[in-house]
Amino acid sequence: RMGLPAAQLTEAQLCSGLVKRVGLLGSLAGVFCGCSLGLLNLLIIDTNHTRELKLAAQSSAYGFSVAMSNAQREGCTAITVEGPHNVQGVVASVTTAIATAGCVIRDMSGHRDAEDESNHGQLQLTYFITKDGEQVDDDDLEQFARSIMAACNNPQRYQMLASENEELRLSNEKLQRKLEEAERALEAQLVRIERSPKGNAHPPKGSSPSASPAV
Repeated sequence: RMGLPAAQLTEAQLCSGLVKRVGLLGSLAGVFCGCSLGLLNLLIIDTNHTRELKLAAQSSAYGFSVAMSNAQREGCTAITVEGPHNVQGVVASVTTAIATAGCVIRDMSGHRDAEDESNHGQLQLTYFITKDGEQVDDDDLEQFARSIMAACNNPQRYQMLASENEELRLSNEKLQRKLEEAERALEAQLVRIERSPKGNAHPPKGSSPSASPAV
C-alpha cells in the first residue's frame, strides 16, 4: 500500500518461526501507531469548551440570551441575561458561574415578569462584576459569555456544584473543630504542672522573714 517492494521469500522462509514473529511484531507496531495517531486529537480538544458550545447552541430552544459589555460602567463588566421567566435556578446558577470564574459581583438588578395576555413572561438580570479589581479582559469576554450561557441552559449542574461546595465547607468546619479538640487534648497530656506544698510556700518577693522572739 505504501509502494514498498514485496519481500521475495521462499515457502520455507515464509513458514519459519522467525518470519512469522517479525510479521506479528510489525502488525502490532502498525496497530499501535494507528491508534496513537487516532487518539492524538483528544490532547487538543477542550472537552469543557466543546460542552459549553453545545449548550450555547441550545440557546434558541431555551430562549436565553447573554450580553457582556465593558463600556456600560467604568471599571466594571456588565452581564445582561434575558430569557423565559419559568426556568428555576437560573439566578443561583449564573451567580455560581460568576463566582467560579473568580469574579466579584459589585451590583445586581433584575426583574421577572409573569406571563399574561400581553407577554410570554420574561426574566432579565444585570450583573456588574470585576475580576481582580478590574474589568474582565476584552479577549476573555466571549469565553465568559459561553460559560454564563451554559449556566442558564443547565442550572441543575451549577446548583449541584453549589450544594457540593456547601457540603465540603461544613465538612471542613467539622474537621477543624475535631482538630482543635485533639490539639487541646494532646496539650493537656503533654503539659504537667506540679505546684509547691502550701507549708513550703516562698515569701513574697521583697519581704524578709520575721525574726523569732528571744527567749
